[in-house]
This record gives sequence, C-alpha cells and structure tokens, in this order.
Amino acid sequence: MRYSNAELSEAFLAADRLLNGPVRPAIEVVRILEPFFDCTEVDGLSGQSHEDTRSMIFALVGDAYRREGSVHEAGAWYRRASNISSGGHATIYAHLVCKNQLSDYYDDALTTLREHQRRWRAKPVVWRLLSRLVAWRMWADPEGREIARSESQNLRFLIQNAPKKPTTSQPAVAPSSFSDTVGSPRVVTSVGFDRRSQIPPLAGPQNRKLSPPQWVWIGWPLILIVLGGAIGGACGAGAFALNHLVFQKTENRVMRYLWTGLISIAAVVMFLVLAAGFELLFRRR
Repeated sequence: MRYSNAELSEAFLAADRLLNGPVRPAIEVVRILEPFFDCTEVDGLSGQSHEDTRSMIFALVGDAYRREGSVHEAGAWYRRASNISSGGHATIYAHLVCKNQLSDYYDDALTTLREHQRRWRAKPVVWRLLSRLVAWRMWADPEGREIARSESQNLRFLIQNAPKKPTTSQPAVAPSSFSDTVGSPRVVTSVGFDRRSQIPPLAGPQNRKLSPPQWVWIGWPLILIVLGGAIGGACGAGAFALNHLVFQKTENRVMRYLWTGLISIAAVVMFLVLAAGFELLFRRR
C-alpha cells in the first residue's frame, strides 16, 4: 500500500508523544500505527530514507513494548523493523537483546548493529555531528546514555554469543590475488543469504529546487556579514553553505527545517562568542 510522507510523519509524532507520556503506551501506539503496517511505498521518498521510514513503523511499536517491560514482544517488533532496514533502532535493539539475554535474537541484532555502524561510518563527519545535536534528548535520558555508552560492549557480546552460521561446501576457486581472500565483500548465494546486501545504498545529494521562502530560511544567517564583518561573514557564509547541503540531502521535511534551524542558531551563538572574545582580547591590550 502507498502512503504519503505527511501521513506517516503525523503518525510518528503522535506515537512519540505517547512514548514520552506517563501512561503505558503499547496498545495506543499499535492503534496509531497499525493502519500503516501494510505500507510498501511512501510518496516523496526513495532509497534508504524510504526503507528507514517503513522500518520506523515497527521500531516505534518495539519502543512502546520495551518501555512497558515486555522485552520479548519488543524484540519481535525490532526484528520485524530490521527485516526492512537497520534504521535508527539498531543500538536500542542490541542493548535490549544483550541486557535481557534474548538468545533467539542474537544473530539478527548483530547483523542489524553491524549494518548500522557501517552506515554511520559512511556518513560525513559534519553529518554525524549534526545528528548528535539533534539527538540531545537521548543524552538527557539515563537509559539513552546507557544505550549509547554500551554500544561497543554490546557488539562484542553479540559477536561472542551469536550462533555461528554453518559453512556450506562450495567448489574451490583459486583466488586471483590476495585481496580476493581478505576483505572481499560478502556475496549472496542461494544457500548463504545475507540480508544486509539487500539494503539499498545511502541516498546521495539531490538537486532539489528551493522556493523563495526556503532560500530565506536557509540564508538569513548571511545577515551576520553585514553585522559582524569578517567574523560574521565566516559564521554566516558557513551556516548558509551547511544549510543548503542539509536541505538537499535530508528527505524528511520536518527534520530538514529542524536541522537547518539549529545550524543557523549555532552560527549566531558562535558569532556572539567569537565577537565577545575578540573584544575582550583587544580591551586588555
């Protein structure tokens, strides 16, 4: 079934409000997201962002059951989300499985966590920093800090305890070079199936045409050029360039405005700090 990105975003926000509320949210979260369980296409999205959005439908249900303490139900929903994409639930899924020793999920949690880490390392450094800023609420939560800090430990635990996949007998083929035996990419065969190879590559930048209001939104930090000389110019121009990049690469409409707004505010704060610092320096002299 096909749904619009706006419909799903509205459902995600409603589910998120329940997850941050005082009640046991699983039944209500399922009620909100169940109409989208049959989603196969999302208008306006493609590639990895499309798969991540579909995966989030089931990951949010997993979050709801995890919050209620129903770890086996949460694991089942996270596994269903992982069948689509590693999304944003991989570290939470791995932590849940390791902490509660859900041995039935070791292999799937390990595969999902490894794919998440591969995707994370493939992103630009600036993108990673912005993601950390947006995820500030996770660090403000004790459980969020525990999950983030235990990622490496969970990975080691899963590597040690996940069942080893049986090797299949295949005709011996002499490698043409040393690189054919070390570090070669995994191959999908009819016997050994690797779900990670089905995950589409990360979506690259798109030549999205911006409307005049959008140009104003990402370009207002350029005012700092007039107000702050060289320092203001550096902060304003840097924020504008970064805003334009984020606007081109971000598929989610809400996150597109949120991230660029944070970048613009950060540019103003940086300008004020630098300007105050230089003023104090010159006064002392």
